Amino acid sequence: MIGGCRVVFSRPLKVEETYEVQAELLSLERKIGKRTGVMDLLKFNVILVETGGEVACTITYTWVLPRGKSNADGR
Repeated sequence: MIGGCRVVFSRPLKVEETYEVQAELLSLERKIGKRTGVMDLLKFNVILVETGGEVACTITYTWVLPRGKSNADGR
């Protein structure tokens, strides 16, 4: 499930413009919640780049990946 999403526009997006899509993994962190148990937080960027090489938009996602109840060592 999505835990968060942040969109930063460096310039306006254009209809019928071709964009290259790049992805960048920022972090993967294991957390343990009292009620939810083990979960991984995956944070990554999706970057839209114009034909000329200029970044038009960066979208930063945080996904929460539930892994179930934990035992004492978090596995």
